[in-house]
Amino acid sequence: MFVFPRKKENPLLMDDAPPGSFAVYQESGRINKETFLVWFKKFIEHSNPGPKKPVLLIIDGHNSHTKSLELINLARANNVVLLCFPPHTTHRLQPLDVSFMAPLSSFYEQETRKWLINHPGSCVTIYQVGKLFKAAFSRADTVQTAVKGFEKTGIYPFNRDVFPEYLFEPSETTEKPLYNTSELKQASCNEDVEHQPSTSSSKTMPTVEPPAM
Repeated sequence: MFVFPRKKENPLLMDDAPPGSFAVYQESGRINKETFLVWFKKFIEHSNPGPKKPVLLIIDGHNSHTKSLELINLARANNVVLLCFPPHTTHRLQPLDVSFMAPLSSFYEQETRKWLINHPGSCVTIYQVGKLFKAAFSRADTVQTAVKGFEKTGIYPFNRDVFPEYLFEPSETTEKPLYNTSELKQASCNEDVEHQPSTSSSKTMPTVEPPAM
């Protein structure tokens, strides 16, 4: 799915795009709840989930994925299980990030340079995106790349020990012991007592000397 920064549909933007791809038009050119819902409906069509064959869709925590009640209801109604990655972990856990995006970006840059060489004096515009992406995608989209992505993230085959221990060391700085609620309340009460002003009076009485005889 291409998301073009346009208000109105323009078929020319999809000239020579990959077969089966489609476009949505959103003013900012960014994914949002509405455009992701369009993609999700296409996903249901292609994956064809059912009561006896539910489909697992692993997503990141973007607002378009996690704050759409319509998406959640649609997933439940169509036997799609949504599983969200923990925050700040997609660079290690998301197969697309781990194995696919790097070669795709590299191939797209190569195709862009090739196009610029063949079209001296011209610059790449939004109208060339579909064609350039098609060439790059055809090189990056391989079965081996997909399998490697799931394997390196430990998703499939499932491997809970796929990451070495040293990768978890940065999280140690934020680890703090969990205190018992009753202990916290007692400590707070003790502090209040210590700082409470005393109510007793301790005036010094004057000394009275007996009269001399």
